[in-house]
Amino acid sequence: MNPTELSSLLAETAAAITEILVEAEQSFSENPDEFVAKEYGMLWRVTTCYLLLFKNSQCEKRDNLEKLWASYFSECSIRDAVEELLLVEGKWDEFLLTVDKFMDKNTCSENKNPANEKEISSLSLTGINDNTVSTVKQITNNNKYSLFVFLRHFA
Repeated sequence: MNPTELSSLLAETAAAITEILVEAEQSFSENPDEFVAKEYGMLWRVTTCYLLLFKNSQCEKRDNLEKLWASYFSECSIRDAVEELLLVEGKWDEFLLTVDKFMDKNTCSENKNPANEKEISSLSLTGINDNTVSTVKQITNNNKYSLFVFLRHFA
């Protein structure tokens, strides 16, 4: 992969994550309760961005990607693209912290009832491979017990 291809790939990834982040921030600012209850799954789309970044750069993990961009760091376009990606990742972390604080505040509130089974089963999640949206109920095939692992940091 040459520097031009890599800088384009990094810039495209940063732009795609920014688009998702802007959409999520807008949704959260309009109605935080609704976002947490029904729109939180949209954040999963960021994993698709990283999946494509790693696949197209032929890197299997972040360390490999960092070594690749370090090998071209004398190129201004690479430095700019890396800086933009790191900036977006920082904004992503800040947004997740904001959502975490909101959720912690509402979870600890005496006035809030815990989510019921119906609310959880209607939660929408976005698939990382094809961006298809499914509900928890569809994914679990109505099984009563399932284990989900949600990643907070995708890089």
